[in-house]
Amino acid sequence: GGLGIDLGDDGPTPNDPCDADQEALEGALNRPVLTGVTSSSSATTITGQLHSVPNSSFLLQFFSCADPDPSGFGEGASLLGSVMVATDGTCTASFSATLPAALAENHVVTSTATIISQFGPWATSEFSNALRFLPQTSEAAIQALIAQVKRK
Repeated sequence: GGLGIDLGDDGPTPNDPCDADQEALEGALNRPVLTGVTSSSSATTITGQLHSVPNSSFLLQFFSCADPDPSGFGEGASLLGSVMVATDGTCTASFSATLPAALAENHVVTSTATIISQFGPWATSEFSNALRFLPQTSEAAIQALIAQVKRK
């Protein structure tokens, strides 16, 4: 009935440069931006970027679910795994996370970011954009399918 995590109870909170509103919104961190997902029978690789507080460490958690929220942002039915990343002085951390979990065809992947300080985790983002996994098909497989359709 709504976003899986909605920190302002107002729908998806937009990311902002260097997470300038993070303190004003009581820890509303920018969400990761997912740019790619591939999966095999034994692993899933997710790529993207996090633009947040400069020179900070974050735990990124990755989830899958059958369908995203209608807003296009995520839900988190199943935890796929997590990785640690660190932003640089320009507030950016690029990532490519390979997780030992297969992803079901047509499922979406989402992510959250939790900032880690010397006192432990203290703020978590809303879910990222939802990125649907569609299996890659080889050129040979496409040509064979075309030939099969032409024969019918």
